[in-house]
Amino acid sequence: MSRTRGDPTSCDYYLESANGCQVHGMSPYFGGHQADPQGVVIKDDSTGFLGFGRNTVTATSIISDTVWGLALPEIWCNSGGNPLFAFLATAMMVDYRDESGYADSLGILGAGPLGGFTASMVVTNAARCLRELLPKLRESHGNAAG
Repeated sequence: MSRTRGDPTSCDYYLESANGCQVHGMSPYFGGHQADPQGVVIKDDSTGFLGFGRNTVTATSIISDTVWGLALPEIWCNSGGNPLFAFLATAMMVDYRDESGYADSLGILGAGPLGGFTASMVVTNAARCLRELLPKLRESHGNAAG
């Protein structure tokens, strides 16, 4: 095993690891995106008074290790430009970071190319009922069993 070229008989399928694609000279063929946790220093909105005296905390993104190796969903939808026929799809969450007042997240929607997205809006259906169409991030707080 060479220090600069890794073990030629195996690969751990990571990009920047000790025995990964860069070590074996295979970076152009990696075919994925490196997902590293990101940390930011934010001011906690639940502390202080009127925005003053807030505590600072370091928020670090959480990388999902269960999404790797899953097949990308294929999305086939012909809405004809009508928002009532929009296909609602759930993204596979890859990265999530709580930023006190909002959430910063990264999700994979599906295999491309995706032709378009329906903008957030309120529409009226044939029964004259209002329907709200908007992208949203579903969060769960606390213990669901409690």
